Amino acid sequence: MLKLLVTGGSPYSRKVRIVLAEKGIECDQHVQSASKRPLDVFSKQNPNLAVPVLIDGEMTIFESNLIIEYLLDKFPGENSSRWGVPLAQRMTRPDHHWRDAKVLATLEAMADIIVNMKFYLSSGVDVATVAYGRRQQTRFNTCLDWLEEQATTEGFVPGVFSVQDINLICPLTYLDARGEILKDTLDWHGRPRLEAIMKLYRQRPSVASTMPGPAENAVYSSAG
Repeated sequence: MLKLLVTGGSPYSRKVRIVLAEKGIECDQHVQSASKRPLDVFSKQNPNLAVPVLIDGEMTIFESNLIIEYLLDKFPGENSSRWGVPLAQRMTRPDHHWRDAKVLATLEAMADIIVNMKFYLSSGVDVATVAYGRRQQTRFNTCLDWLEEQATTEGFVPGVFSVQDINLICPLTYLDARGEILKDTLDWHGRPRLEAIMKLYRQRPSVASTMPGPAENAVYSSAG
């Protein structure tokens, strides 16, 4: 059976958990703070020292989008059309590869900004007074403005629940859940197409069942 190392509220871990739920894949999920794993063991599983990590026999895959790509390749076909539009079967469309890949790269950059800013603020750094912090705020907004242009109200790839949609939902939900920390620093709202995607998939079983728990009960890796 597949084994997945995750933390409870990590947006990166959640992306993989959504795909597992969508495809009905059985997986032994181990929930534990990355900081509490024995370093000598964890560094061999992922030199980036981040979750999620997927272990499939002798194969170990790390970084969330690489794990999703692995799952899509290993388990072709879909099991989730009963929930509405089906899960996409590929990371990108062959005829729109570079466009879809750029969207994924921008979504990943946006997610990293959210998580990194949360850690800076939790450590007592006043990001508004630091040039790097102000730069990250600017990057966050330029990423989201560009993503708004690429999206439709039915998702980044209409007709399917795309990996791009999943990469949007998880970090923005994480941002909203940590509003008390980030509310004066980052705000994604006011972009109608992105808001429509979030609303469209909010009650989808794979999304609803993987909602993160209370922030105080989780410790998160800063990458994934």
